[in-house]
Amino acid sequence: MSPYLRQVKTASGATAVQVVAKDHGVRRIVEHLGSARPWTSPRPMPDGRRHRHGEEEVR
Repeated sequence: MSPYLRQVKTASGATAVQVVAKDHGVRRIVEHLGSARPWTSPRPMPDGRRHRHGEEEVR
């Protein structure tokens, strides 16, 4: 299981940023970090930024 960040469009047209883990081909949303409306752009996460969730560390 290797967590990664992804951006997806929501039904309302916003862009959601999520921490996702994939295990045996099944995607699991670990945490929803936030969402932004189309007229604002989500800030890109710089390389090296870390997010901790339990014992897992996402870079």
